Amino acid sequence: MALEHRLDTDSFAKKIYSDSIDEYIRMQHMSEISARDLSTFPVAYFLPHHAVLKPDSTTTKLRVVFDASCASTSGVSLNEALMVGTVEEDITSITLRFRLRKYAMTADIEKMYGMIKMHPTDHPLQYIAWREDSTKPLRMFMLTTVTFGTVLGHALPEEIGGG
Repeated sequence: MALEHRLDTDSFAKKIYSDSIDEYIRMQHMSEISARDLSTFPVAYFLPHHAVLKPDSTTTKLRVVFDASCASTSGVSLNEALMVGTVEEDITSITLRFRLRKYAMTADIEKMYGMIKMHPTDHPLQYIAWREDSTKPLRMFMLTTVTFGTVLGHALPEEIGGG
């Protein structure tokens, strides 16, 4: 695995990456699954993931990035197979509302996507493989919350090779 090789050559990045994965588990954004769990669902998608390192950043030196735009074995990516929904309102409506009231407030929600739980039937579309060390067995996890980088929507199983 290219990620393992890259992390094996940079102990600083490896520590931060492992800590990030552990945080996903602690915050219940993902949970470990067994090989038997894999056969429960007719369609599964393993999200590739990698590190984006920004040593000069004052907040996040390393970020785990899940690539839902990567094509599956059927040639279609998860993002291409999702029916896209809209969470945000159009900018005109938002701007006009600022003029209707005397006060306005904005906020930045930390780990916002991690606060949105996925429907359990969609969990098999967000599997990942991970191990902290190449000498340990490969472990499989399913992400249980909306993953940053995926379009918000519901999957069409026939589009990614199932059903």
